[in-house]
Amino acid sequence: KNLSRLTIRNPGREGLRIIAEQALNLTSLSIITEGYTAHSGLTNHEAEIIATGLKNLTELDLTNNNVGKVGAEHIACNLRSLDTLKISENNIGSEGAEHIANNLRNLKTLYISTELDNADGNNIGSEGAEAIGKNLKSLTHLVASKNLFNPD
Repeated sequence: KNLSRLTIRNPGREGLRIIAEQALNLTSLSIITEGYTAHSGLTNHEAEIIATGLKNLTELDLTNNNVGKVGAEHIACNLRSLDTLKISENNIGSEGAEHIANNLRNLKTLYISTELDNADGNNIGSEGAEAIGKNLKSLTHLVASKNLFNPD
């Protein structure tokens, strides 16, 4: 119960429920997903468990998962104390990026990249990039490489 930082591999939904119920002092969580494919890793359901159960988080690393735009919304609307969010390769799209930009205005570090061979890795598009630039004035570190920014 006094744990403040946790790095864990593939915890599964039940494992996340236990963490959310027991690790109330957790401020940093990193979930490593092995064997990433476009349909593996945490989904929006697991993102909701994290977002509603671990309100003290200031750092969250969900790189290479699959939380999607709904998971990004859960995180953005419930974890307002985050100052570091690593959500690269999560298929969040422009809507997920906009949720992050509109709700996590005190974010200092944001990783929202995609891999070159995975065009759907995040693809925040022009709308997501614009929302980040407009709303996240506290950012000191942004990694948004290899996203598709399509001019209108």
